[in-house]
Amino acid sequence: MNTAEKEDLIQGACYGLISTLAIGWWGLAIAHLTATLWYLGGRGWLGTNTWRRIGCPLVLCLSFMTHGFSWWIVASFFVQWGALSIGYGIPDVNDPEGSWLGRMFGKYTRLVWCGLVLLAMIPLFIK
Repeated sequence: MNTAEKEDLIQGACYGLISTLAIGWWGLAIAHLTATLWYLGGRGWLGTNTWRRIGCPLVLCLSFMTHGFSWWIVASFFVQWGALSIGYGIPDVNDPEGSWLGRMFGKYTRLVWCGLVLLAMIPLFIK
């Protein structure tokens, strides 16, 4: 397993670990599931990134709905999907220009997605 694959698994697990706040130790199972979906999306399994963009937010929102339905949770699904669809945008060998957002934040941090995903999860805690 190369470094990129390990990073995908770790990032996916961190994404799912937020559910431990709502469902306790069952959140570890959610973290395992989101890590798997994140990995599949990063590897382009079946030629698509949908596993990461839709699968992870869906699993996370469903895990939060175990405590009851809320329109904020439904809204957070779309915000998370949007944040994960933006992509990294940081200039690299494959895309030397990147996006303006990636160039701006790339100067300050390599984990731009972390901030976007955390902002997208704010509605999960509003009831």
